[in-house]
Amino acid sequence: MKTYHQIIRVVLCTGCALSVFTVPLSAAALGLDIPAPGNRSNREASVEGKVTSMSANSLSVSGKTIAITPSTIFVRLGQPATSADVHVGSMVKVTTRKAADGSLQAAAVELL
Repeated sequence: MKTYHQIIRVVLCTGCALSVFTVPLSAAALGLDIPAPGNRSNREASVEGKVTSMSANSLSVSGKTIAITPSTIFVRLGQPATSADVHVGSMVKVTTRKAADGSLQAAAVELL
């Protein structure tokens, strides 16, 4: 029959072993580009509304001009879409990032 102290010792040793083999992973170690909490220059934000103007390189939504880049993703009804699917008057939700110069760039455009 195990004594109380033997049981506690086993539990403590198991806890120590787990902490030794647990490796904390940072966002960088996982390959994620997550800005620091104080660095708001690259934070994503969303803009939702009607497209009031559009060109090959940008669109305007809710009074904001947003650049379209080659990496911008377009989605309609959960399926891939293209910039050709977006028209003046379309309702969209645009996930934006601030560029180094302070302008907004579209990371994703979802047609609503």
